[in-house]
Amino acid sequence: PYYEKEVKSPLTQREIFIRMAERQVSETSRKEFLETTDIQNIKERLNNVQGFRMYVQMKDGHWCSLHFIRSEDYSVSHEFVFFLENADDEMQRRKVLEDALADANKATLAKSEFLSRMSHEIRTPMNAIVGLTAIARQNEQNPAQIDDYLNKIDASSKVLLNIINDILDMSSIENKK
Repeated sequence: PYYEKEVKSPLTQREIFIRMAERQVSETSRKEFLETTDIQNIKERLNNVQGFRMYVQMKDGHWCSLHFIRSEDYSVSHEFVFFLENADDEMQRRKVLEDALADANKATLAKSEFLSRMSHEIRTPMNAIVGLTAIARQNEQNPAQIDDYLNKIDASSKVLLNIINDILDMSSIENKK
């Protein structure tokens, strides 16, 4: 329905494509449509492949798939077949896949940021535990100071345990999701 009048008129191929672009193709797709449908561009592309297609959004929001296919004697005649097909379903599936990819990329980024933060959060109490243990071993003569170090080691280990439990809880929540 988009191009029946134009195709049946006595216009040249280029005039048909220009008229199609002006009357039916959306503003966002028009430039690419006109470049792709330029006869020299079509011939150059068909010299290298049997056929190609492009997607065009129409003014009314629908999507069309434009197909260009070489004729059997293309190398001699440079004739090709041009047809359109409704591509709404295909573009909708593509949009769903693109959205899923964007969501997956966001999730990957969030996990990377989370791991980066958790790495720091885990190292801080762990360094305190290791450092205070080494200091306590060196100061065996002062029981009050050793007791202070052991209290700090105990507090740091509890912080570390809470962080690890939080990470495991988040992981189990994510897996159930």
